[in-house]
Amino acid sequence: MIEKLLLHPENLRLGGERKNLSIFFSDLQGFTTISEKMTPEQLTDLLNTYLTAMTDIITEENGTVDTYTMISGATFTAIGSAIACRKLGTIAVKGREHQPVTVYEPMPEDAFEESRTIYGIFDEGIEAFAAGEFQKAAALFDGISDTDPAARAYAAKCREFVENPPSKWQGIWVLTSK
Repeated sequence: MIEKLLLHPENLRLGGERKNLSIFFSDLQGFTTISEKMTPEQLTDLLNTYLTAMTDIITEENGTVDTYTMISGATFTAIGSAIACRKLGTIAVKGREHQPVTVYEPMPEDAFEESRTIYGIFDEGIEAFAAGEFQKAAALFDGISDTDPAARAYAAKCREFVENPPSKWQGIWVLTSK
């Protein structure tokens, strides 16, 4: 993206531009079950193969990868430090509030390094969110929400919780829809 802007700076416009876009979401059905049966090396190879193939297709069509598929804490533990990941938080599905799962976002190492400062602020926001400090968390997330969709979602949830505090906060974001 930066290389394209350097080659064609006339394409850079303040305020962005309106475009019709296609959005691609990918969910690997049964991924947790599959990953639990693999060695860390096999899982790393599978994720690298899949994410590289999907990224190559998207960039060949002049697309941009914004976020990679989320993985569970079990998968994160299995892959260790083989793939760069950031913690997205602890979530539970409505009706299964007693079975929370910590989720992570895998990404190429260079993408992680480029956004390390943003992810540091995000981590502070996650800590404040988990502690029930919703105004503090909202301020942190708002500061990076222009460049981080996960922060944008958390900022909105924090504002919702400031207006209507949860009765029994346990530091878990309970999802009401997929």
